[in-house]
This record gives sequence, structure tokens and C-alpha cells, in this order.
Amino acid sequence: MRKARTIAAEIVRVAFFLTILLAPVLLYRHTFGSHISTKTEDWTAMGTAMAGIYGPLLAVLTLVVLVFQVRLQAESGKHTFDQSHVQQANSDIAFYLEQLETALAMNHPLSGRSIGKYLRDTYAPRTTLDQLRDLHRVAAVVNEDYSKLFAAWSAYQSVVAGLQKVEAQPYIKTLASARQRATTVLTLEMCVSLDNFVWSLSEGSLKGPYLFSPLLRECSTDGGH
Repeated sequence: MRKARTIAAEIVRVAFFLTILLAPVLLYRHTFGSHISTKTEDWTAMGTAMAGIYGPLLAVLTLVVLVFQVRLQAESGKHTFDQSHVQQANSDIAFYLEQLETALAMNHPLSGRSIGKYLRDTYAPRTTLDQLRDLHRVAAVVNEDYSKLFAAWSAYQSVVAGLQKVEAQPYIKTLASARQRATTVLTLEMCVSLDNFVWSLSEGSLKGPYLFSPLLRECSTDGGH
């Protein structure tokens, strides 16, 4: 359907330009007749008239063509930039999620569990910001030995924040993919835990975005109270 509309628009443009180009000739023929004159003066007069009409007309048409070319080049450049930006975002997201998956599988000696299970049990069930503030010291201790968790998740959030700023394709699609990939690789509960952990460690100074924690999403909607 969209392709058919594009073809129809092109046909209309071509017809419009042909009409403009042929209109002076048709007007001249209608005014002075269609017979071919044998007088030099008539040919000279016609040439002068056509030059006076087609000179400015072709100049305007040339300007219009140049404007279209500039617009096409700008659109092409924007498309290239968007594709490059999205590809880099996808690459960064894959890298950070891989780093997180590896770090979360490491053993947490004090609890006898993996650091991922420890974070999930500690941060996933929290329902108020006061609970997260109370866990700041715990988050700081965890960060001393597993600093990659905060670094990788906050970097992931930074990439997501960049995608959220552009309300256009393919950014919207890439943003949806970033959410799905995170929950697929780490599980939704783990993503919620990481949101809460990062907020607790930064004491709310890191603004996210927090895509997964219902508590932090709700607080962002309410203005952070």
C-alpha cells in the first residue's frame, strides 16, 4: 500500500512538471495558431518569447531539483546515522549483558550462594524507597568485591536512556528489544534486583531509567517521592 502511494506521488510529480513545460508551447499555439510560418521574423519572435518564458522557468525547476536532492541526501544521511547508532547500541547491550551474566554467576562467600541469587533475595522483594535506602551499606559492600555489577548495569541504563530520547524507528524497536534481551538473559526478577541495587548504591542519585523495578517506575511517575 505504501509503495503504491509512493508510485502515485511520483506520477503526479512527473505530470506536474510536464504540464509546466508544455503549457507555454500550448498557449503560444492557441494564441498564434499551429501553422508553420516561413517568415524569419515570426521565428525570431517565437524564440524570444520561448526564451523569456523557459529561461526563468527552467531556473526555478533547477532550484526545485536541487532542493529535492539536498532533502534526499539529508534523509539518507540521517538513515545512515540512525542505523549506525542502533547497531552500536545493540552491540553495547549485548556486551553489558554478557558481563552481567558472568558476574552474577560468581560465588558470594558470605551467603554460600551466587551473587545473583544473593542480590535477588536481598533486593527483589523491596516495596518502599526507605527499604532500599536502608540497604545502601549492603550495596556498598557488594560493590567493593563485585564492582562490575554496578558499572555494567548503569552502562546498560545509559544506552537505554539514549534510545528513549528518540521517538522514531528504529530506536523504539531497539528499545523494546533491549528490554526483552535483558529479561531473557538475566530473568525479569534479576533485572528488578539490579534496578533496586543500583538505586540503593547510588542513593537515588543515578536517575536510571529503571525499566524493570515497579517501585522505582512508580516513584519516577510520582516525582521520586
